[in-house]
Amino acid sequence: MHQTKPEHEYPFIEVGFCQNSKHNQTAAGDVFLSNWLPERNRLVCVLSDGLGSGIKANVLATMTATMALKFTASDVDLICSSETIMNALPVCRVRNISYATYTIVDIRNQTDISIVEMDNPPFLLI
Repeated sequence: MHQTKPEHEYPFIEVGFCQNSKHNQTAAGDVFLSNWLPERNRLVCVLSDGLGSGIKANVLATMTATMALKFTASDVDLICSSETIMNALPVCRVRNISYATYTIVDIRNQTDISIVEMDNPPFLLI
């Protein structure tokens, strides 16, 4: 029996995450958001980590992830959106760094992938 392959065979993309809060805390300091845009065959995912833990870290990570997701999905210039996000965040007086980090994964047509990192550990390609 002869089988024909589809003209455009794309890889399967699966996104998932697991999150644990610190002992005796209800809010995690990191946030993962994703948005599937079917009309544009595009998937945008953001991982943000707020400095420290608890509610303050969660609020700052949520704010950062939400802005990064919306800017990326709206095709806002990367430099402009990064500056806007970093300017919106308070700076730690002790460490002199912003209160949240982020990684953005932008997948278009299942084969064109861009990854942007701001102070997160580098991604691991397996």
